[in-house]
Amino acid sequence: MKDKPTKWGFKLYELCESKSGYVYSLEVYCADKRLSNKPVDVTMRLMQPLLDKGHRLYIDNYYCCPELWGRLKGRATMMVGTCRRNRVDMPADLFEGRQRAGDLDYRRKGQLLATRWFDKWEVVNLSSFHLPQLRETQGRFEVKQKPLAVIDYVNFMSGVDHSDQLLSFFPMRRKSQKWLKKPFFHLLTLASIQTNILLNKHRRQHGKRPMNLASVVKDLIVSMVSHIDVEHDADRDNVNCLWHESKNATLFNSAPRRMAPKREEKRPNVNARSALTKQRRLDSSGCSKKINGSRQQLGALLVKLDSALTASSAFTGKIDPLASAFPGNKSAWSRAM
Repeated sequence: MKDKPTKWGFKLYELCESKSGYVYSLEVYCADKRLSNKPVDVTMRLMQPLLDKGHRLYIDNYYCCPELWGRLKGRATMMVGTCRRNRVDMPADLFEGRQRAGDLDYRRKGQLLATRWFDKWEVVNLSSFHLPQLRETQGRFEVKQKPLAVIDYVNFMSGVDHSDQLLSFFPMRRKSQKWLKKPFFHLLTLASIQTNILLNKHRRQHGKRPMNLASVVKDLIVSMVSHIDVEHDADRDNVNCLWHESKNATLFNSAPRRMAPKREEKRPNVNARSALTKQRRLDSSGCSKKINGSRQQLGALLVKLDSALTASSAFTGKIDPLASAFPGNKSAWSRAM
């Protein structure tokens, strides 16, 4: 993806809570023809457990389109998001003419509202629960009037960005040539962050201070290894002591180490070398004799096979050319003429 900061890697579709960044469901992109990767189909798969419950879905212009609202309106789910002008079934007359800063134009189709608002650039929104009204908001330098759909979109659209921000604070990525390790460490970090979010939500409800991710991960590791026996701990301590002693004796010893003298290899005399060469020649000549004998036997078999084929050429139907060459073989091989 050339427009992303990280252009190469794995692509994940995530459905996140708007405030905390909790990842409710995710899906890994795979180029499988049996699974549709259209934005509408991906959104419906991620929203499947949350349909018919009155939730509001905030989406960006990659997923937002009138077709998605056609599939959500019967499932008690609202939506709002920015939309592209070239989406199918968008009102063409909405984009006629030029606008000045602060102008708002809209079109409605049933419950779906399409707005076109111009600030520093054109902003197109689709919403199913907003009115085409402006509200004053305090900007960085001045007070501005913005549509209600734009205000809610800015306030509740930061769930995925907040999740990516938490992932960047405590990365567990490791360089490796095995591609499986990259998604493994990513999902491991993501699972730790989800645990931290749920734990802090529970602690706030009971009036306790939230914990950072490093403390939560440390407590998880301690709780998982707490079942180790005392004997195993003692053995591990003894191994650590021995390792430290050997390390101190080898690395931190100031006395120079004495190198063992090298042993000189004895070279064989000329007579032994000539005898060894003579023996190798005898072995090679014996092997060549065996090979020649095998070749002669194979030639005799081929001659018998040729004579059998010649003798059976007068017959019609099925013949057995190998029966005369191998009289002990009773299995019949046949070939249609």
